[in-house]
Amino acid sequence: TRQLSKRVQASLKEYLSKSKHFSLEDGKIPARSSTEREDPRVGQAEIYKYTATEAYKAKKYEEAESTYKLSIKLYQASIASVTKLEGLYQALALMGATYSALEYDGDAKDFYRQLAAVAPDDFEFPKEIPSKVKKRYQKERTNLRKKKSGALLIETSPEGAQVTVDGVERCVSPCEVKDLLRGAHYVQVRKEGEGQGGSVAKVKAGYATPLKYTLTKAPVIKQSEPVSPEQLKRLNSHVAEGKLNADLRLVLEEIGTEQEVEG
Repeated sequence: TRQLSKRVQASLKEYLSKSKHFSLEDGKIPARSSTEREDPRVGQAEIYKYTATEAYKAKKYEEAESTYKLSIKLYQASIASVTKLEGLYQALALMGATYSALEYDGDAKDFYRQLAAVAPDDFEFPKEIPSKVKKRYQKERTNLRKKKSGALLIETSPEGAQVTVDGVERCVSPCEVKDLLRGAHYVQVRKEGEGQGGSVAKVKAGYATPLKYTLTKAPVIKQSEPVSPEQLKRLNSHVAEGKLNADLRLVLEEIGTEQEVEG
């Protein structure tokens, strides 16, 4: 019910923000300009994160792992439109905790490092995460800070875009963002009236990585590969046998995520 409610709310907000026939009186949902259109994948990522967290709390760790993976993939694919990165950081933290619960220590450490490279000093872990996981994360963060830092050289077309890295406004393009811990970072560029862009950028120690973005007013959703024959076979089999169950849902979620479509 909560998931459906969130989807209905998001759809109504999007519709009302564009409609010429409705006005919003309470001021809670301001109409957004064309340069602030949110990628629909952001809402889907939030729903997956909520679903995964419910599975994590129920100690269904394998289900949580696969669903967090979908959430993080969608967050990262739609990074240009994400207004608050806290949800993505929470998903990274919970993914690390899930791998820790599954005793996949190598995978857990990888997500601790991913989070350590981008999260602010005052990042608050979700309450579901045990203290031992927080200690392991802090250890990885301390080790990462001892490493040599890197930088990003950012250009945009047109120039003069506000550059935000890991949720912090850094400069106006073209510019160089220095003192970044090595690893993946979240770059967002926006210019009023021109549009936005963004990507997940890998920072190398002792090196300035060049990046160039072309601003667009609409979310950029890449063309996906066709649905594989194996996926279609599984899908048709479930439908033909009338198995409208959890297995069918997983097949649909897998196809939906790869095709980057809703519903």
